[in-house]
Amino acid sequence: MNNWEDQFNTWSQAPSQAEQDRSQRIVREISDAINASPKLAHRKIEVFPQGSYANRVNVKRDSDVDICCLCRDTFHYNLPTARTATDYSFEPATYTYTQYKSEVEEALIDRFGRSAVQRGNKAIDVHDKTRLIDADVVATFEYRDYSAPPFARDYSEGTVLFSDDGNLVTNFPSQQYSNGVAKHDRTNRRFKRQVRIQKSLRNKMEAEGLTVAEPIKSFLIESLCWNAPDDNYGNTTYVSDFENVMNWSYSKTGTDDETFALLEVNARKRLFAAQNSWTRLQLRQYLESAWAYAHQ
Repeated sequence: MNNWEDQFNTWSQAPSQAEQDRSQRIVREISDAINASPKLAHRKIEVFPQGSYANRVNVKRDSDVDICCLCRDTFHYNLPTARTATDYSFEPATYTYTQYKSEVEEALIDRFGRSAVQRGNKAIDVHDKTRLIDADVVATFEYRDYSAPPFARDYSEGTVLFSDDGNLVTNFPSQQYSNGVAKHDRTNRRFKRQVRIQKSLRNKMEAEGLTVAEPIKSFLIESLCWNAPDDNYGNTTYVSDFENVMNWSYSKTGTDDETFALLEVNARKRLFAAQNSWTRLQLRQYLESAWAYAHQ
């Protein structure tokens, strides 16, 4: 490709109003399904988008809208060292996650039909051609992390789910959103544009059969762009921003010790924690290939 600046400019553009309207409509459809369920209607459930669509870094291949169904009737927690649930007067929950996820699945089937709903290990996929619904729905409980705030009774709020194979997965969508907005503002609105550029490049490489791009998830790209210092952004060209972020990412992933300081956009979890699907070596190989690809 001869003119990467023009291509990057195209890729950097924010989602259209039509895409945002589609996301909001799908959220309403999922919310209506939850509210119509006699088993869930009385529960304290919030339905909201998360991930690429919520943070406005979605690109053309991001067809599925990630939707969180957060139930506050039960919460899980992480306590400071030497403290117990008794110290906080917590009572055992009576509503289990297994029951909740099954009831969400049932509610989605009732609304969209059995053929449109597929239960996965973590999420429930909904693909209804009649209603034009493409969504990944996660049923979550509230998560309270008491270990970080300075006061014993304060906590950082997130979400938690249990995969069907038994793993606990925490997430912090509100922190991801607010941290992304703050980064975007500090970089003169270049952060999210760079995320879209990097995601689109990765998708193009995969579409052309470059398998080195396959393990590189959108969230990893977004987090790397967020970790890159603000002064990497705001250059006269998108190509310069791209090169700065790529060079910085490569310089910080030479060893496992170097990657320890890298965080997810939510600033609550390590980017290269054991439970994540990508590895440092996979990323290094991708960065080398992506750099070469964008300099042909």
